Amino acid sequence: MTNDVTALIQVLSDYHDTLVAQYQRVGEAHTELATRYHALSQVYDGRGAAQFKVEWQHVQSTFEAYVDGVPRVLSMLSAKIEQLRRLDQEL
Repeated sequence: MTNDVTALIQVLSDYHDTLVAQYQRVGEAHTELATRYHALSQVYDGRGAAQFKVEWQHVQSTFEAYVDGVPRVLSMLSAKIEQLRRLDQEL
């Protein structure tokens, strides 16, 4: 029979794995999108292009915040999982 700590470890570990996989998928999708944006920006001109560039810069800054934030969350989550594993061994 598992205790609450063991169950919590499993849930947090599953969440960690899901977050890692999602982080990788988002990174790959963003790389593809950035490549396409670069190609478009070479041929797209005018007012529409200027507005699109502003919006793209917003996407870039949001993505950069995500790229910076997720590893910190993963690190904290890993540390908490390890703490819980030690606690679970003591129980």
